[in-house]
Amino acid sequence: MTKKKGLSLGVKVGIAAVGTVAVVVAGTKINKMIKDKQQENAGNLVDSKNPNLASATTLAQRAFAAFNPSGYSFLWDGTDEKELYLIAKELYTKKIPFETFTGVYKKLFQRSFVSDLNNELDSSELTKFYSNLRSGFGSVGVLNPSYNTVKFL
Repeated sequence: MTKKKGLSLGVKVGIAAVGTVAVVVAGTKINKMIKDKQQENAGNLVDSKNPNLASATTLAQRAFAAFNPSGYSFLWDGTDEKELYLIAKELYTKKIPFETFTGVYKKLFQRSFVSDLNNELDSSELTKFYSNLRSGFGSVGVLNPSYNTVKFL
C-alpha cells in the first residue's frame, strides 16, 4: 500500500474554513469602517438651521439602504423599489430640491444617486420613480447627462 502525497481532505476543509472566516471578518471590519465614515459625514451634514439638509441626509441614507438591503454593497441582494418610490414622494412632499438630495447622497457615499438609480431600476421602474418625484411640482424631469442630475422644466 502506498500513501498518497498531499493534504488530507480534513486539512483542506480546515484551511478552507479558516480562509472563509478570515474573509468574513475582514469584510465586516471594512464595512464597519465605511459605515462609521458615512455616519461621520451624515453628522457633518445635519444642520438645525437647514431642515431640508437634515431631511435630505435621512432620505439619502434610506436610498443607499434601499440599493443595498443587506448593508453589503458587494452582495447581489436586490433593490427595494418601493422604498425608492416612497423617497421620491417624500422629496416632493417635503419640497427638498433634487439637487440638494443628490449632493448629500454624493457627499455621504461618494457615489452618484442618478447613476445608482439608473443601474438598479429598469425603464418602467425609473418612470414610476420620476413620476413620484415630479408629481407635486407639476413639472417634467429631464436627465441632464453632463451633470448626471435631473433638471426640472
